[in-house]
Amino acid sequence: MEPSQFDFDLSCHGSLYVITPRTPVAREWAEEHLAVPSPPWGESYLAEHRFVPDIARGVLAAGLTLAIDGDRVALEENGDLSRLAPDA
Repeated sequence: MEPSQFDFDLSCHGSLYVITPRTPVAREWAEEHLAVPSPPWGESYLAEHRFVPDIARGVLAAGLTLAIDGDRVALEENGDLSRLAPDA
């Protein structure tokens, strides 16, 4: 699956992540959940690395999909996050 086929793309830039909603439902979720903790940056949002796991869990719990640096992210039954190979 190409990163652009996900609801969200996240990319790491040192201690900051750029969170980009790619679908209308993702933009709606981001406006509701990210506007205050993560300042908008163009069409994306910025977040410190320490907030990314909770943001990712929220995205996945809402039934949306996301990729970090092109790798699909899945939520395990125990609440842990797993990065999967792009073709997984």
